Amino acid sequence: MNQDMDSSFLEEFDHEAQHIEYEQALQKIKELEAYVDALAKHSLSLEKKLLVAEENDEVSAPIACPMCIALFYENGYGLSEEQVVKETVTPKGDLFTAVLKLPEDAAYLRLDPGDDPCVIRNLIIDPPLEMSAENGIALDSGIMVFDVSDPNIGLKREGGFHAGEKITLSFEYERLFQDQQNSLIGMLATDCQAESRELHALQQELGAICTSKSWKITHPIRTLKRLLQHRA
Repeated sequence: MNQDMDSSFLEEFDHEAQHIEYEQALQKIKELEAYVDALAKHSLSLEKKLLVAEENDEVSAPIACPMCIALFYENGYGLSEEQVVKETVTPKGDLFTAVLKLPEDAAYLRLDPGDDPCVIRNLIIDPPLEMSAENGIALDSGIMVFDVSDPNIGLKREGGFHAGEKITLSFEYERLFQDQQNSLIGMLATDCQAESRELHALQQELGAICTSKSWKITHPIRTLKRLLQHRA
């Protein structure tokens, strides 16, 4: 009798594990689909801008030196030009470094590295913060691409920031011009293809779960469970 109970428990545990695995795979697929779609749209946008640049016969220019790095801060009332720390930095090669001190407490920071479309590589911030390319796209390789003027990088940390805190940052900067956009489009296309392959693999894995014998057998149990949860 105990063996039967143990066997039943293990089967139920296995079915529940498969259900969790299915939900996780489904969520991952949704995230990848959104990411691949964003990459494809961004690549198309760059191609269109490249065509316009070629028609206008735009010429590449060196990085403007020095560059103004701005760190905006806000404490729940939105960003403004009054709440910003700026430092003019001369790069060493393509590497920019700066130390910015916050004059007030803040809930959110926004880093503006210059005013031109650019590629940001190897962005290192001390203390470590959560980073996001607010008006660009972040690739898995740690590269941020901004094809708009005034690139914005959002910086967050649980608990916010304190007055007098120093934010140390360094990054490699490459200004975007016509002769650099072809290689950028190729890089985005490669990344998009890699994500598409991962998406395809997950879709196959999800299909294998859904067509498995155990998944079909446990369908009534999952249906009953959803009904009970809905009533609760």
